[in-house]
Amino acid sequence: MTKNKRSAIKKEFVNLKEWLAASDILNEAIQLVNKKGWQQGEIVPVSQVCLATAIERAWQQKKYSLVDFNYTRDALSKILKVPREPEPLPSDPLAVPYWGRHFMEWNDAPGRTKEQVIGVLRSASTLATELAERSKSEV
Repeated sequence: MTKNKRSAIKKEFVNLKEWLAASDILNEAIQLVNKKGWQQGEIVPVSQVCLATAIERAWQQKKYSLVDFNYTRDALSKILKVPREPEPLPSDPLAVPYWGRHFMEWNDAPGRTKEQVIGVLRSASTLATELAERSKSEV
């Protein structure tokens, strides 16, 4: 490998694009909650969105990669202090646990408000942006 190729690789900031995409997805999720409305506790699809549905729809609308979606989930998990990957429940009929279970449980907690949901999305977006900036200094 030539010296120029090594320099080009070093200048490519690891995780920068993924964290920026995560921030964009989270900001879009805020827009969806504001536009569609927020819902809590529904087990059948409705027009309003919960926390998990908001980030999933935002990711689909933005057409980012699954990797970017996982960075989004990671930022939100850090803010909520929940594991990114849910553990299977003994009573869960699903072979693979629902990816958004922890987000759904947080969203559906009694007394939760739309403002709190928007607040955690905003905090997660800010965190993702900070992590993107931090990735620049790690190279």
